[in-house]
Amino acid sequence: MQLDRLRTFICRNAGGLAWLAFCLGILIRILPEIGRSVEEIGDIALISRQNAMAAHFAVLRGAYSRLGFFHTGPLAFYWMSAVDSLLPSKWFAPLSHYYQYALAVWMANTLIGWAAFRSASHLKLGSIQQIGIVGALVFFLWNLGPHVYFSPWGPHLTIIPMLWLLMNLARGAREQYWALPGLAFAAIWILHSHAGSLTFLGPALMLLLYYWLRLLRKGSLLGRNFNRPMALASIILVVGLAMPIAEAAIHNGGNLKAILDYLSENNTWRKPLKSLMFMLRAMDGPLSLPFPVFFPASLTLFLAWSKGRLSPERKTVFYFGLVIVAGSYYGALRTPGVLVPHLFDHLLPVQATLLVLAVGPAFENRRLLSPTASAWVASILSALLFSAGIARSARAPENAFLPSEMLKKLPVPSPGPETIRLQWTKEDLAVWPKAAGLALQMERRGYTVCIDRPYEVLFGPEILCQGKPDATILLEPAEKKPKNEDGQSILYKDIRATYTREPSDASQ
Repeated sequence: MQLDRLRTFICRNAGGLAWLAFCLGILIRILPEIGRSVEEIGDIALISRQNAMAAHFAVLRGAYSRLGFFHTGPLAFYWMSAVDSLLPSKWFAPLSHYYQYALAVWMANTLIGWAAFRSASHLKLGSIQQIGIVGALVFFLWNLGPHVYFSPWGPHLTIIPMLWLLMNLARGAREQYWALPGLAFAAIWILHSHAGSLTFLGPALMLLLYYWLRLLRKGSLLGRNFNRPMALASIILVVGLAMPIAEAAIHNGGNLKAILDYLSENNTWRKPLKSLMFMLRAMDGPLSLPFPVFFPASLTLFLAWSKGRLSPERKTVFYFGLVIVAGSYYGALRTPGVLVPHLFDHLLPVQATLLVLAVGPAFENRRLLSPTASAWVASILSALLFSAGIARSARAPENAFLPSEMLKKLPVPSPGPETIRLQWTKEDLAVWPKAAGLALQMERRGYTVCIDRPYEVLFGPEILCQGKPDATILLEPAEKKPKNEDGQSILYKDIRATYTREPSDASQ
């Protein structure tokens, strides 16, 4: 009896157990690294600054990505900040929070992945199909590096929640309404992490409404089974949407206005075939060349062979996946600025699911694998995925530029009530990632840092200089002649930093 229960549990939760095994392998590689000091620069430094603000409940805006997408909300910031506050500080290097945030993202991805495969089991995906999705996803993500499983960067934060969203959309359409709170949370998490998700969240929710209209005509939509989960989902949506709306009200339109302005100026229409190929790559590395073949192959196989062999639940998952791909394609056609593969990270779990569903009927014959054999196969594949997790390196990317080393070389006095402005010119905008790292390290050491317009679009309006600063650090490429020869200049790596005390009003 106990063996039968164990076998049933393994078969029913095969995907979730395989995912947990892989994530455990990743965790085993992370833990030996957590004592290392890591100094963030660029986007990760901006996100770390906002995590620190979230610790004081002082942030409502999302991060800005240099790729051209405004992230609308800070849900992930509050999560990372909460986990950071709960972890013992003695485990980590002083003034370093990279691995605290990495553990927070790892934990979120682990839990969301488990929830996604629990939803898959409710949709009657078999054990081999569930593990197939895990294996395909790990394979597709391999070239992106292990950091995608614990990176706080916006596009990476959407990968695993996208799988949960897809499964919950299908469950909501198949009258499994207790999936709606999870659907609402996944949608808010993705929207807060990546504003470009509007291009596929909207069409996917419209397809869900279409399914509900069909149910409403049959008289099987409204009722206690629908009302309670819908009420809870509505609360999650209201709270999640209230954050960017409140930020917009406080900051004269804030990120929402920036997004609307950005889109109103957009007259981009890219070449259709080139955009489609670029979107379907969804990754860097050698696999990006053959990768666009997977989606048309899955779609062709589905239409020609597996459509009539799939259960209604699995066909619903496939249809929602197609709608998400179509919405993302519209985004590829209309995205202003630079089109890069990481804008489509969210498609990797979708494509993994579509591929496995398309070939799934080949494994549907019960004579092919008995329940006992299925449990053994699931266990062996989970062990292999655990080994794959351990095989990944969790060491933070090496960064030769250490902002703290630059700060040591500068003649900056100890932290006090004074305000220090970081400054660079428009033609030297390429120095901003290192400026972000320097601002973060100074603030962690107690300095008050500010910048001038228009770079609040990167750092947030709260860092704008209010009045006249007490000193300025001008950052320039090392090969340039310093503009202010009255200041004290130092060279560090490829950056020249010039520290200048501003004249006080009394001395003027």
